[in-house]
Amino acid sequence: MLYLAVYDIEDDRLRDKVSQRLIRFGFERIQFSVFVGNLNPTQKQKLDITILKLLEKVDEQKYKYMTMPLAESYVYKADWLGKEKPSWDYHCGNQHTLIL
Repeated sequence: MLYLAVYDIEDDRLRDKVSQRLIRFGFERIQFSVFVGNLNPTQKQKLDITILKLLEKVDEQKYKYMTMPLAESYVYKADWLGKEKPSWDYHCGNQHTLIL
């Protein structure tokens, strides 16, 4: 399933750790604090545990983090302005190589 991950984290080091974890799980950064990636249920559970471990020692007032499932049919209807549009075919599993 395709997921959107977004966060607002005050601490620079923690914010970098979260972004690196998302990238390790195959997410692509589409804006500074916005990522998109495809995960199966096991991977999603592992990601949730990984991020929770990073955030559990931090005051909840100092961060916001969210993952949201995205329906493939809506992803292709997204309006995109600016630099490189995300490779929706890759993220939806319709293309097997990501070309950046």
